[in-house]
Amino acid sequence: MSSLVVTDYGTDIVIGKTVSLVSGTLNLINAVYRRLQTPRGGLFYDPNYGEDVRLYLNGQIDTDILDQIKVNIEQQVQLDARVRTATATVTFNSQAYSLRIILQVVPIVGQSFTLVLSVDKLSVTILANSLQTV
Repeated sequence: MSSLVVTDYGTDIVIGKTVSLVSGTLNLINAVYRRLQTPRGGLFYDPNYGEDVRLYLNGQIDTDILDQIKVNIEQQVQLDARVRTATATVTFNSQAYSLRIILQVVPIVGQSFTLVLSVDKLSVTILANSLQTV
């Protein structure tokens, strides 16, 4: 008989079409998602928190900029104490002027996950995650 292992990553409130509580790996996924929409220093008590990836679309995008975005995302996600490693792949769609971010996250404990984000100047949208329940 197998048992389900639930990692305690805390519990948080998610406000969408409804208001609900989320915990476990899904809470960590939501935390990473929020981190990548918050301007650096957006939390008064943590000046290093946040990497608003939408801001990258305010300038020119080339391969050097894409490489820097990748590094910045990985470093930002790894600032979360629950994350062991984060590996990002960032691509730019010049016609839609948008970014696609594929983020592979290995937590300190628990289940690894992949998060796929679409970024335009106005929004960061979760396209998919390996748990498929956001």
